Amino acid sequence: MVIGHEMTHGFDSIGRMFDKHGNLVQWWSAETIEAFNQRALCFVKQYDKYVPPELSDIGLQIPVNGVQTLAENIADNGGIREGFRAYQAYVDRYGEEQTLPGLSDYSPQHIFYLGFANAWCEHKSAEMVLKLLVLDAHSPGRFRVQGSLSNDEEFSRVWQCPAGSPMNTGKDRCLLW
Repeated sequence: MVIGHEMTHGFDSIGRMFDKHGNLVQWWSAETIEAFNQRALCFVKQYDKYVPPELSDIGLQIPVNGVQTLAENIADNGGIREGFRAYQAYVDRYGEEQTLPGLSDYSPQHIFYLGFANAWCEHKSAEMVLKLLVLDAHSPGRFRVQGSLSNDEEFSRVWQCPAGSPMNTGKDRCLLW
């Protein structure tokens, strides 16, 4: 997932502005840029709706800034999809992994997504969450998980999330690539 995340940065709202040599060059057509901007707007609107519960709990309804976090949100969404594709290619080549002891209720595909979510597990004070909303290019961990996985068709299939549920945005799914 992390490799897919970093690769996706080359084609996100910032990385797309640089050519293969790292030079600031407009190498996309106007038509491609327009299509990119239309699709990227879906992510902006989606993440703009997320309000950290740490702030809600103290009476503040301050959402994530979808524009400020756009490049990282695009990379998270691309990274999880590319990571799962890479995992599936591994399974196709080497076979399905054994079920982990004590976790027989979960398939290896379930464990893949649980591992992703676990990577962003965090506990922060309301003050720190507020500070990071202002300064950080990343969404809070919970929304890195919720945003990416609710847009991921494979996640919805593996976990059998009903269309329109919070973790399966269905036809409203944001997809850039």
